[in-house]
Formats: sequence, C-alpha cells, structure tokens
Amino acid sequence: MTVLVHAADLHLNSPLYGLQRHYPNEDWHAPTRQALPDLVTAAVGESADVVVLAGDITDRDWYDDHTARSFREAMTDLHDAGIVVFVIDGNHDAACGFRRDLAGSPDPLPPNVWWFDSGHAHTVVLEELGLAVHGRGLPAAVVAEDLTATFPAGIPGLLNVGIQHTSLDNSRPGQPCAPTTLDALLQRDYQYWALGHVHPREVVRTAPWVVYSGNTQGRTARESGPKGVTVTTAEGERITDVRHRELSLVRWAHLAVAAADDVDTTIERTDTELGSVAQLLQDGQRLAVRIEITGGTWSEQRLADVAAAIRDAAGTDPRYLVENIGWAGRLTTSANTRRDGAAGQR
Repeated sequence: MTVLVHAADLHLNSPLYGLQRHYPNEDWHAPTRQALPDLVTAAVGESADVVVLAGDITDRDWYDDHTARSFREAMTDLHDAGIVVFVIDGNHDAACGFRRDLAGSPDPLPPNVWWFDSGHAHTVVLEELGLAVHGRGLPAAVVAEDLTATFPAGIPGLLNVGIQHTSLDNSRPGQPCAPTTLDALLQRDYQYWALGHVHPREVVRTAPWVVYSGNTQGRTARESGPKGVTVTTAEGERITDVRHRELSLVRWAHLAVAAADDVDTTIERTDTELGSVAQLLQDGQRLAVRIEITGGTWSEQRLADVAAAIRDAAGTDPRYLVENIGWAGRLTTSANTRRDGAAGQR
C-alpha cells in the first residue's frame, strides 16, 4: 500500500482578510503559517510515504526569510519521518524566487525533497514503492503555455502521479495559469493528477483521478468550506481511496438569516444558523462568518442595533468570528420613505 498526501496553495504567511477590523489583537497571519507544521503532523499521522506539494507554497505579497526557514524545518521533519516530498513551483513561488533563495542558503534542503525543474518535465521513480512521479513547475508568475504536452507518458507497471499548477480550462476561480484540458491530462496515462492553483477543493475526475486539493487555509469569505489536504491511498497501480483531511484553523462560511419582525427573534435565528454550521468544526477550529440578513423593512438605526446585538451574542462563544453583517431588504429613511437596500460592513 502507498499513501500519498497531496497539498497545494499554502500561501504561507498571508493573512486572513476582513477580520482585523473587529479582532485587532489577533495575529491573522498565523493560520496560514500553521498549515505547514499541521501538514507535517497530518502526513506522519497518515503514515504517508509521499507528500506532494503542487505549487504556491509561498505568497508573493507576504514572502520573507521566516517562510524559507519554516519550510526547511518542515522538510527536515518529514525527512526524519521517512517521508519523500515532491515539489513544484506555482506562480507565486516563481514570482518571489522561493526556490532560488533556498538553493542559495548555506543550509540545504534534506535529501528527501525532489524539486521539479520549471524548464522541462521529468520523472522520478521510487522502485521500492512502485511509484513514478512526473512534474514540472512554473518558470514565471504568468504562464500562458499549456505545459501538459511536455510531460512524459506514464510508465507501465507503476503507479503514475503527475503534478502541475494549472487553471485547467480557466472555468474555475482564480487567474488563468498554464491552462490545459482534461483530455490532455488523460492522454498522459497517469492514475492520479495532483493539481494546484484553484483554491476550492475539487475532484475533477475519478479513475483516472484528477484532483485539486484546494488551499490549506481559507483566507477570505470567498474561500469558504473545508480546507486542508487530500489523502490518496493506492494498492499497486490502483487508487483505492481519495479523501479530504481538514487542516484549517479557521473555517469560513456564509449565513443567510431571514429577518424577523423583532430583534430578539432575528438574533435567535442567527444563533441557530451559527450552531448548525459549528457542528462541522473540528476540535480547536474556529468559524469566520459573513452574515446576510434578508427581507424585512428596517431603519438604519434598527439595522445597526441588530448588527451590534448579533456581534455581542456571537462574542460569547470564542469559536465565532463575525467578518461582516450585511442586509438585503427595504430601508426606512428618516423621511419615512423606503428604498431597496443592501448594507455593507457592520
């Protein structure tokens, strides 16, 4: 049996946006930084043979020396656990010169790390696992070329895994990046494609598998839902299990709450919605929410009072973080006229 942990888009040290205003005393860079040691813990806990990092380990806007040191330490921990690591550059890694900085350091990466070239695709075979890993990184921050045709064909008799940082057909969230097609991927005859760049987790195809693991930590309300790594198990050449393992410290969610005639009922409805989503949280995980109150006809003052009351109620549970309270309904102005409205940050 071979166990592979597939991760991508860690964007180390980048912050969680939208929370600083209401929670100024917390370090909102910490959740993305913590994804790296948590990835090591997950790989060891899963008895992984291999970790695949499909690009954007770094973030071009938040890259620093600490990021490189943390990465080197994590790779050493994986080496000590006997886990092999395969890495490619994503567009953010290429933009900030991550690999160049590591290569120029007096402290080299441990020998368990295989970093694929960005100029051409090549293959690493681990005979003891019956595994062939094919990869190519991105040479620049912007790549318009389809790189899939440069990948070698799968090797018969081995479990073939491809690693690529790509926007696929450009139909998913995110900027275009080394676009390709599903048909082009399938023509390589690999059993598993480990993709990066698209932040929502997605199983694009099964048997053969084409998977976006998604990012390890959502950073905005647009990056809601489960975040972590994909754990893939194989017996010989056959993939037997592909599942998500949660890593994020903060899980994002959108809540729609129907406005009631009175404030207390609206707050109760909000609390019910929060409790429903909170059931999905793991131990130690927090919930960051964007709340939209829908319907009703309220004054500006009443809306402000309700938003403040919701924040006060949510503040009694340390798991809850309210990023924004919006409203879609009718607004009663001071002149006692009405207009359709949508309130923003509250």
